[in-house]
Amino acid sequence: MAIVSNSYLYHMRKDLVEYIEPGVAQVRPLPSLERPSLCRPFGQHMADNTLALLQYLTSSKSPLPSLDTGYTKPQTVFFSIFGLFFRYSFQTARITYFVFFITSLGFVKLTYVDPAPALKKGRAMWQEQLRGISAVVAAPIGALAGANTVAYIMTKVFNKGMSWFSVELSCLVLYLPPALAGALASQLFFGRIREVTVFTSLLLLQSYLAFLVQMIGYGSAAMFYLSALPLGVSLLLNQMFVVDPDEIHLWTYAISQFVPLMNGTQLCVALLDVFVPLTGDPFVLLPRMYWHDR
Repeated sequence: MAIVSNSYLYHMRKDLVEYIEPGVAQVRPLPSLERPSLCRPFGQHMADNTLALLQYLTSSKSPLPSLDTGYTKPQTVFFSIFGLFFRYSFQTARITYFVFFITSLGFVKLTYVDPAPALKKGRAMWQEQLRGISAVVAAPIGALAGANTVAYIMTKVFNKGMSWFSVELSCLVLYLPPALAGALASQLFFGRIREVTVFTSLLLLQSYLAFLVQMIGYGSAAMFYLSALPLGVSLLLNQMFVVDPDEIHLWTYAISQFVPLMNGTQLCVALLDVFVPLTGDPFVLLPRMYWHDR
């Protein structure tokens, strides 16, 4: 556990006790079995969690005495989203992700409309899905290429590789446009791909990666599942309410991308707020530290 809410002070010369924000260490007494009404409705903080952990590990219910067989691989998937905490076993995850992947395959096959009926339908369908998957995979590769090209120019040509660290959100202005340009430029290699094919191929890719990564033994496969599930729901609704099977309604975009955009935003904000100051040049951070002192 670490206090990183003000990460410009973390592991710096100002990382002292007197700079810890009030309420971080402890905001309420531990629950009392005799007088539970004394407990105020606040979430546990660092001191509460530490003390509760020590009390549990030194009690008769502690699992420490039984942990003499060595390391055991994790068998539980857990994550929080929109303030809700989810937890389930690896076995449940494997079954759920496999069923979802098979369901996605069946859905794509049943709803596929061949633009060229003269060709063999089965072969044309999977060829089109593979083209769509290739285009989807090429997009983040192109985005990385565009952003890293700008990073190389900033570092080697202008010698200002660290200049944006003083304001962490400025990296969005600097790197977001070239990343978007790289993602779009990558699509020039694949020609025209139907809009519905992009959706269905993305569904197949995300659901397959969720199952594959979970089978390897990583609970982080839930990230792919959380992206694929709203996509599948939105495509089902699109089939129910849109007459033209090749048409993707704007609401389909909104429903399918709401959860991935929220998750991505939370991850980006945490990454920028914590790791940018920690990896930045201390001399660049001195003005910000001085500002906090004032």
